Order: sequence, then structure tokens, then C-alpha cells
Amino acid sequence: MTSRLPLSLPVLSPEDSDRAVSLLGRIHDPRNGGAPGKPYIPRTMAASDVEWLRTVGLDPWAFVTLSHDAVVESVVSSGRGWSVEEGSRAFVSSLDGEDGPHGCFLEAVLLAHAMPAHALDAPDPESASAWCRVCGLAPQLLLEPSEMFLSWKRNGSGIPGAMDWMLVALAQRKEWGAREPTARARALLSRALATLDGLPPEASPGVAFEAVREVGFSKGAARSLVETLAFVGVLEAPPHVGMATRFVSFAERERRPSVRVEVDAPLGFWRGRDGVQWKNAEALFGLQKGTPPPPLEPARPAKKVARKKAEPVPGKKGRAKTLPRRPPAAGDVWSLRVREDAWVLVYVWSLAQTPRGPYAVCEFVGEVSAECPTQVPAPLEIRPRYDGRWQQRTSALEKTTGSALIAEKVAPPLTKAPPPDRVPFGSGKDLSWLARACFDSLE
Repeated sequence: MTSRLPLSLPVLSPEDSDRAVSLLGRIHDPRNGGAPGKPYIPRTMAASDVEWLRTVGLDPWAFVTLSHDAVVESVVSSGRGWSVEEGSRAFVSSLDGEDGPHGCFLEAVLLAHAMPAHALDAPDPESASAWCRVCGLAPQLLLEPSEMFLSWKRNGSGIPGAMDWMLVALAQRKEWGAREPTARARALLSRALATLDGLPPEASPGVAFEAVREVGFSKGAARSLVETLAFVGVLEAPPHVGMATRFVSFAERERRPSVRVEVDAPLGFWRGRDGVQWKNAEALFGLQKGTPPPPLEPARPAKKVARKKAEPVPGKKGRAKTLPRRPPAAGDVWSLRVREDAWVLVYVWSLAQTPRGPYAVCEFVGEVSAECPTQVPAPLEIRPRYDGRWQQRTSALEKTTGSALIAEKVAPPLTKAPPPDRVPFGSGKDLSWLARACFDSLE
């Protein structure tokens, strides 16, 4: 599809979309590290798969850098080309989709119609952490289209009002602008509003998320819908209002009643007693208070998509056999998968009995391996952190995805370094993330 906006996502067939999500999920796995324009491509991924991503417009190496002023100009000029009705229709039509909801369609249009043209308004524009009080942008916005495509398909459209998602939404007018909401999508929205308007007076945003979830949304979709309704002004707690009432700056949206509140204004201040702002609900969606919600049609069965299997990597073998899985014991050596193509070794020094259960005192040893190791290297050497030896009291090592017992009753590693002064508690999953502090090759 074509767009004059500086960022857009490709339109793929269901089969290709499914394949792209699978491949990009492996590349943009948080465990891989990497940086914008410098992704880590697992060695287990075939070169032909990476080349296919590039041909469909999802080059993992591609990134876009935009200035604050360029983003603001693009969002305002393109967003004002949409009517509020078009933005509302696109948003509602996403409510019964497989990769929605996409509140950014309506958010972007309201923001574009209300936001004034402005220069960067930051207390310290030269600071690396500077952000604009009007729109929330940094002096420069760095975007990875392939990662945004993955997030769009998996999670919907991100934090309400985030300017990167405004760009993505507005660039999809050709695909989404003419969509008509299904009867089920309209019924879901109507039922969600009726539910929110009938919550107990002290109901918090968390209670609202759960109530909307019971209407027929997933956990993530329910939260996304409620946050969008607050951003656009359907859930307000005056004087904290949404975009359909007036323009609300990023600085104002950042206000919260306490540091424990995780959602932006107006939702952070909203309680059940505030109910639904039906004036805005009628203006945006044509819904009125007291109108019985229409019948809810059954969900459409998920389409079966024929998945193309990832091509095998030449020379790659199946996973080697390991010892039967059991709770850890002193003298064990476990392998732990820390990313798709990297395994490390963990030595169990002892078991610590606590009121919370047994914890294995673990320490990284050996080297990084591209495949699951089945033998313990000799001599067995510890892997210190930058500040000396590091150990962890680890729970549920045997239940951790990617862990495997490869040896038992192994003699302790030889070392003259003193043990750490402090041994924190953690889980086997924590070890997967902390390994890069002890293995330079994982950085």
C-alpha cells in the first residue's frame, strides 16, 4: 500500500502474516539483545527466511529516524485528512479482529484534530531523556518497522497517544478507512460501555479491566479497550478529561493520583461512580445511555492458516538426550537455554531450605554453546560477573523452560576466588536473563 507518511506496515496475506510474526518473534525476542538497525539474527534461522522478510517489506535491519517536528507535522496533516467518524469506524471494526483492538485509529484522529502545531517543549531539550510536554516525543524518534509489525499483530496498538502508533495508524487509511464494523463488534462495544457504567462506585481501573474482559475480550484486549475509552473521553473523571472534550497534553495525561497508579489520566483518577461520559459516547459511537445492548453474535471461528515450516539450517541436529528431569541436587550441572541459539551451564553448589521451599544455590560455569550440551567440560571453571563471583538461590530450576539436567555428582569447580558476600533469591527464569552479565559473548 502507498502512504505519504514516513512509516507504514505492509499488508500481507493471512499465511504470510502468520509466517512473518513467527520469524520476527524469533528475531525480536528480548533475550537476543541487539539495537535498532543491528538486530541479532539467531544462527538457527535460515538465510532464506531472513531474505523473505526483506522482500515483503519487513527488513529486520531497517529503521527510521524522525525528528520531533517531522512527526508532529505528519500526524497533524495526515490525521486531519480523516474524519472522526472514519477513525471511530476503524477502531470499532477492530474489536472483533484477530489482532486488535486498535484504539490508535480513533486516538490518532482526535489527537490530530486537537493538537496544536508546536516546537519541542521540554525543560532541557539537550538532555538524552528529554520529552515534549505537549506530545510526549523525544527530540528524535527511532522506529523499527519490523518490530512494530510484530507488536501490532500480537498486542494491538500500544500505549494510548503514543506518537509512533499514531503514525502507523494513519498510514493504514487505505486498508482500514473503509472498513465497516460487524454487528458483533458493535455489540461488544455497547456491552462494554453498559458494563462500565454499572460498576460499583469505588470500582478501580483494575476492576474495569476485569469487567470488560468478561464481556468477551482477552485480558490484554480488555485493558487496551478501557485505556482507549479513557483517552478519547468516554471514561472521564472531571477535571481529568479526554480528547473528545478538549486537547489534553502529554504532561497532563501523565498526572496520577499516586506513584502506585500505573495508568494515565483520566483513567488513573476514574472510579465506578464516574461512569460513562455518554455525551462523548454518542458523539463518537452513536451510543446512548439506557439503550439495551444488541444481541451478541457468536465469535467467528479462527481461520486455519497453513503455516510454512521454517527451513532447516544445514548441519543442525536434533536436541541431544539429557538426564531425566527432577528437582536439583548438590553437584548437578544443568544446561539452560538463554536464547534460541545459546545455552549456558549452571552448577548447583548446595540446596538451601527456606520457609518458602528449597532453593538451589547456582553459579554459571563453562562456555556458551550453540546447542544443548551433554557433557561437562574439564576443567570446570566458574563464570564471574564484572564485580567478582556471582551466585543465586534459585527456585524451580527443573520447571524452567529450556533447562535440562546433563550431569550429577560433579566435583565442584576449582577456584581461588572467594564466594560472593551476598546471594540473592530468584527463579530459573531470572538466570536466563542474568546470564549475559557473566558471558560476554551474549552481549
